[in-house]
Amino acid sequence: MRKNSIKWKRVISGVMVVAMLSGTGTAAFAEETLSAGTIKLSTPLADGVYEENVSVENATVDEQGNSVSYVATVGVCVSKGAIEGIYSVPNGNEHDSYMEAAAEGVKNQILGVTSAAIKVDAVSGATYSSKAVVNAVKKTITKASVTAPKPSVSINGKGMKIVWKKCKNADSFVVYRNGKVVAKTKKTTFVDKKANKNGKKYSYVVAAVNNNEEKIKSSKVVGMYLSKVTINHLLHGGKGTRSFILAWNANDKCDGYQIQYGVDKKFKNAKKTNAKGNDSILAIVRGLNPGKTYYVRLRCYKKIGGKTLYSAWSSSKSQFIRYY
Repeated sequence: MRKNSIKWKRVISGVMVVAMLSGTGTAAFAEETLSAGTIKLSTPLADGVYEENVSVENATVDEQGNSVSYVATVGVCVSKGAIEGIYSVPNGNEHDSYMEAAAEGVKNQILGVTSAAIKVDAVSGATYSSKAVVNAVKKTITKASVTAPKPSVSINGKGMKIVWKKCKNADSFVVYRNGKVVAKTKKTTFVDKKANKNGKKYSYVVAAVNNNEEKIKSSKVVGMYLSKVTINHLLHGGKGTRSFILAWNANDKCDGYQIQYGVDKKFKNAKKTNAKGNDSILAIVRGLNPGKTYYVRLRCYKKIGGKTLYSAWSSSKSQFIRYY
């Protein structure tokens, strides 16, 4: 609980309003007690001001003895991932004072708490108003809890490809390359066509953006672009060898090459074998079935941060393995 006054800002209809929330004492009301409840926080919370309209049921009784309900607006100010302030927006009606007192009372119970579960203790008085504030806080916390993306990077034939999953409460995403914005999108994938220099490393961060335009950024992921390799020659291995000889142009920025081969043009159930070393330009693949046409393609690879990145596949070539 914070005992000092807290200064914070909130925006209503484009007008900047500076308000003071006093964190001293617990407000006492002339009504019955609010039952204890629990507000669960998802972490991290996106910083911002979140307002929520809530219905206050059976709030008071009119002159005829009928229950009267009304709609109130409650806001939550989130700063550095924690709740900094709770306030009531005046609606210009006779119930504003109840809502202000309720917001102050509930605020004093939870302000400054940063644990995963915030317990709202019994608040003396203003039963229905206090319940409305608690419900509003729960809703605004849901709005604020944008989860950070977890992107992965790979090599696309046109550049670097960044992929991530949908994030809770995110309306859009911002992609940063080496600290600069390169894309704003509602999709969960982006191909950076300008990241296509062979052997150059690129770092990416993806930020999830909620409906209040607040962002929560991912951890940085790093990749290296590798140009695809060209097959120069594909030859039969010679009499009695049941093999083929493959030759290609070297890429000195990679760690090695991966060869894929099989009897299906689309490489269904194809086998793979590696040739280590960036200076490798030749490989012999043995143990093939005579009387079959084999289709072959090649790509280079690089290991970065425990992950293996592969270039795009080369164009394929075919070779018939003769009987001898």
